[in-house]
Amino acid sequence: MIERKTDNKRDRLQFLIQYTKGQAQRLVKSCEYMSADRGYQRAKELLKENFGNEYKISCAYLEKVLSWTPMKSDDPNMLQDYAMFLRSCCNAMEEMEYMQELDTISNMRSIALKLPYKLREKWRNKAYELQ
Repeated sequence: MIERKTDNKRDRLQFLIQYTKGQAQRLVKSCEYMSADRGYQRAKELLKENFGNEYKISCAYLEKVLSWTPMKSDDPNMLQDYAMFLRSCCNAMEEMEYMQELDTISNMRSIALKLPYKLREKWRNKAYELQ
């Protein structure tokens, strides 16, 4: 995307800085004072090394889903957040081989236990029907 906007490596590096935040942005900014060609190339390498590793990404998803706070039935916003997060997990699972770890029996049980009691019951019934 960035590479289609401009051929200028300095501008590309500035786009990377603009479109990142937190640790990723700090990594990109550390390349800001290198030559334009080297800085942009190194920033891309660092981003791929630190944030493009499929194993690290799958571990982060798994850690986040397993540490999610169990929900109460009176918190629809938290349920919506959980649903959106689980959707992003499913999307990631389509492309990453390490994401299959989420699909184990013990992890699926942990994921379901985060739901309010009534939804867990519905989930169990649906799982039983599918079997």
